[in-house]
Amino acid sequence: SDAEDLALRFHENNYTAVSIIGGDGTLNLALNCLPHLDITIHLIPAGSGNDFAKMLALTQQDEQVFEKIRSYQKTTSIDLWSCNGRKFINVFGVGFDGELAKSMHGKTSWIPTTMKYWIAIALHVFWYRSKNITLNGKPYSSFMLCAANGRVFGGDFNIAPHADAQDGLLELLHIKKVNVLQRLLYLPKVKKGKHLHLNVVNHTQQNTITIEAKHTMAAQLDGEPMLASRFDIRFERKVNFVS
Repeated sequence: SDAEDLALRFHENNYTAVSIIGGDGTLNLALNCLPHLDITIHLIPAGSGNDFAKMLALTQQDEQVFEKIRSYQKTTSIDLWSCNGRKFINVFGVGFDGELAKSMHGKTSWIPTTMKYWIAIALHVFWYRSKNITLNGKPYSSFMLCAANGRVFGGDFNIAPHADAQDGLLELLHIKKVNVLQRLLYLPKVKKGKHLHLNVVNHTQQNTITIEAKHTMAAQLDGEPMLASRFDIRFERKVNFVS
């Protein structure tokens, strides 16, 4: 597989810096394949969403991209997290967005990715059912729960407008059970980052999070799907990125 080949290449060579061309999924793959992270990472955004790159203010049209690769004098130290031992750097989500990631994973079609994503959102808004979970030992009926290191996910959704990827804390956004009408009303607010005041939203900062359910649930880490009935989220370390 691509992951196994990538891991083998990293193990066979002694790298001090790595350039990654791609989006959030490619970056997530690389972070989970690197044998160690005592290196500098240079991200060249070339994905469909590029949510993490937006946090670093990187663009595909950066005229100094190759100069940055050669020098990497300016770096930014970013928090790296893990869920059940699997690393993520931008956002973890379970519930609505987890099912969304699961439904889109590995599927190809002639429909452009952005359009396909919005079609999937529209379908899930109507048919997705909230789940009963326990969050750090407390029971909830939950529509969606996100642990965000970055501010943006899903391309343009400003899910955690106050997130700071260098403070050692995740922004924990929990949207409780909502009906279809509420979903349609609140979705534009979430996109603009104007949802934190809603009475169906709980917003805290955490450095350890445990989520449990009686049945297997779909989650996503930087857009990559995961299935489990328990999710243990922990701080891993700092990672240096060229900025």
